[in-house]
Amino acid sequence: QVNFPLVNIETAYWNLYRSYYNLYAQEEGLRQSYDGYRFTKARVEIGTDPARQLDQARAQLELFRSQVLRARGEVLESERQLRGFMGLRSDDGHRLVPIDEPNLAPYNPDFYEAANEAMSYKPELMSLRQEVKISQLQLRLARNLRQPDLRFIANYDVAGLGTRLDGSEFIGDNGATPGNALASFGNNQFNSWNVQLRLDVPIGFRDTNAQVRQAHLQLTRNYISLRDAELKALEYLTQQYRRVVETHAVVPPLRARREALQQFLYRFRILIDNQGYRPEEYLNYLTAQRDLADAIRQEFAAIADYNSALAQFEFAKGTIQRYNNISLQEGPLPP
Repeated sequence: QVNFPLVNIETAYWNLYRSYYNLYAQEEGLRQSYDGYRFTKARVEIGTDPARQLDQARAQLELFRSQVLRARGEVLESERQLRGFMGLRSDDGHRLVPIDEPNLAPYNPDFYEAANEAMSYKPELMSLRQEVKISQLQLRLARNLRQPDLRFIANYDVAGLGTRLDGSEFIGDNGATPGNALASFGNNQFNSWNVQLRLDVPIGFRDTNAQVRQAHLQLTRNYISLRDAELKALEYLTQQYRRVVETHAVVPPLRARREALQQFLYRFRILIDNQGYRPEEYLNYLTAQRDLADAIRQEFAAIADYNSALAQFEFAKGTIQRYNNISLQEGPLPP
């Protein structure tokens, strides 16, 4: 019950991180498209560029304007989901902004060590193993019911007779009346004992065999359930292991793509400032603007996916509490 909120909160956190950088990418595209629109409008007004390029610039500007509004909605929705997992209200007037730096270091875990940890720490596997142990004890108990039951019973009883707790043991004429009960008790005269053997031998095992068969089937079912749960845990671990490697591998090429597009736009601006701009190159400029916004979005989405994959991998191993420095301790009972 603790592990599920942990992985959900961390995944929702990185989804919010992704949404903010998507908003940043669209706002950056809106800014560049607005600068391009102003530049194109000035050239169209003086007759340097054809009027159709102003229509293209306006379409690009409105496209980014709509994407900025949509990106703001995604930020608010991601924040709402994170608040829901943490039990926070969405109308408290505050914003949730991620401040933790994402983990970009490559992580290459040993799969067999991770599999051993999953077998040892997954809570559902631990619970199923306890169910198997219970079934084993129930089967042993049912089998014992088919054996003869021989019991040895013995008891010894010590008693004291008297009318008081002090004085002589016997009182009255000729000492015929018991007096001190404690003294009589210590003499061990009024004792009783018995020894007996009791043997129960079942005649017919119809009911007992039915119980044994039922316990055996229950044990078999628990064994199969445990085996299936272990296979599912390993398959899920394999998926998350592959996802950790994959999500980190795509970050460098996406970053290189974003840097190349930024370099292209930077050089294009230099070309404009040096009066080396040609109208037939304007379509490439608009395409590069859209590609840059998409590259920024994809790069930081991949970074968020990598950090979410790390949390999912720890969840698959059953070690997400240790991963987040969380420990559970038995506290005192409430008053």
